[in-house]
Amino acid sequence: MTIEFIKAWNSYTPGSSATLPADVEANLVSLGIAFAEPVSGKKFIMSESGGAVASVAAANGTAAAAATATSIAAAIPAAAPAGGTGTAAGGWDTAANRDAAIATINGLQAYAAEQKADFDAIVADVADIRSKYAAAVTLANEVKAQLNALLTELRLARVIAP
Repeated sequence: MTIEFIKAWNSYTPGSSATLPADVEANLVSLGIAFAEPVSGKKFIMSESGGAVASVAAANGTAAAAATATSIAAAIPAAAPAGGTGTAAGGWDTAANRDAAIATINGLQAYAAEQKADFDAIVADVADIRSKYAAAVTLANEVKAQLNALLTELRLARVIAP
């Protein structure tokens, strides 16, 4: 049998043919150094190290949407006034103390509403990220399968070593 080298070996260069003892030829073929049948006239795209270089075009897809932007405008309100003296200690015994307490309560409600809106936006963004991640994993698996099929075809066509 005659083999054709696809990598340099001893004094043989890629593209040269030789007839060697059957066990040596079989070993060289199994190591990916030579093909069992001559393939003269074909160009090899393999480096001396045997590494094939492949390029995969970017997949068709829609651009990712930006995350929801929200900002908390309300400031955390100051503590409610204690108010009162003597037997009325701790009570809102004056209109000023009562008004300050009402303002504090209303400020806390506004702050809580903005925090809830921010939380809802985060939940929506996480759901969006999860769906985009699942799509990316599916796409990556499809590209991997296509690349492996391409490499198999290249090996069968003896463009790259097995």
